[in-house]
Amino acid sequence: MGQNDELVSALPELLATDLHRNFERLVLAYQDRLYAFVLLRVHNAHIAEELVLDAFERAYYALKSYPVARIRLLRLEPWLYEITRNVYYNYLRTLRTKDARLPSVPLDLSEDSTAFNIADTAPEPDEEVCRNENRDELHAYIETLPLRYQETVKLYYFEHFSYDDIAKHLHQPVGTVKSNIHRATQLLRQYIHTQIKEVR
Repeated sequence: MGQNDELVSALPELLATDLHRNFERLVLAYQDRLYAFVLLRVHNAHIAEELVLDAFERAYYALKSYPVARIRLLRLEPWLYEITRNVYYNYLRTLRTKDARLPSVPLDLSEDSTAFNIADTAPEPDEEVCRNENRDELHAYIETLPLRYQETVKLYYFEHFSYDDIAKHLHQPVGTVKSNIHRATQLLRQYIHTQIKEVR
């Protein structure tokens, strides 16, 4: 198990012990994955960053409301993806009905919660088409990266490999993998910002 995997597995206990002090560890562990998850759907770097920030804020207050025993048993990754997905669907609803009052996002986000099984939160056909187009475009963006970053980024974001698994697969130190993913994410943001400015 790599250092990052050990940290991730320890996060529930750390958060249960001291949420305020250790929440930043949660953000650092998952922010890049959640950013890519949202970017695939909104195709706008600034909006993706705002939605991920919103998701982490909701996660913090949800954890703050949970008893310690519940935090210790929480499966953080699927839980965070559910929160982020719900934030994304709320964003889509604001685009369709800007003047409508949106329902608040529930903070009771246990693993067996039905909060995300509401029919109108499922992606509609036009949203699904947009999602597929955005995925293709993000793949195209990745192809603009230097070759040393491309495979690492694809394994991390699309195959959901851990840092340790990528290091073993590519025969690289874990530190190199982390550095490449961080740098590649920065380059993707810069590239997408440039594309948006050119369109405007």
